Amino acid sequence: MLELVCERSGEHKVPKRKVKHEAMRSRKCGCLFKVRGYAIREDNVWKLVILNGVHNHEMVPYVAWHLLAGILMEGDEKIVHDLTNSSVKPKNILTNLKKKRQESMTNIKQVYNERHKFKKAKTDDLMEMQYLISKLDENKYVYFIREKKVKVKLFKTYLDSSNIGKVV
Repeated sequence: MLELVCERSGEHKVPKRKVKHEAMRSRKCGCLFKVRGYAIREDNVWKLVILNGVHNHEMVPYVAWHLLAGILMEGDEKIVHDLTNSSVKPKNILTNLKKKRQESMTNIKQVYNERHKFKKAKTDDLMEMQYLISKLDENKYVYFIREKKVKVKLFKTYLDSSNIGKVV
């Protein structure tokens, strides 16, 4: 048995913690649309029964406005990652995706979201300062950190420059 319901069915659940954007609203409106499907094994077919065929909200006029229409595919995610590493602007990434796939309905928000996920995964969930310090260590920078004030003073030294006096 399979039961299909409208994506707007159910009630809005109030988050336990304070949401970042208070202006955000839920799409849930208690829509009662429901279809149930049964598999008939003898005939190897499905039988659909409409339990409630009426939506209590207006339908989305364009497919492009639908939530699932703009989801990035696997190949698109790799393109976004590669172009993000190359410091390409998000609007140019979107243009590139649209050129590669004419039927793509991806919008700029999906590109920004994927870039954010990629950068977050790349930094191993470190805080900005922790990530900076790890990169400084990795590239052999010398840095000083004051405990009370969060200021980092940087300068680059080369390993060979310390041996210049001994060359003579």
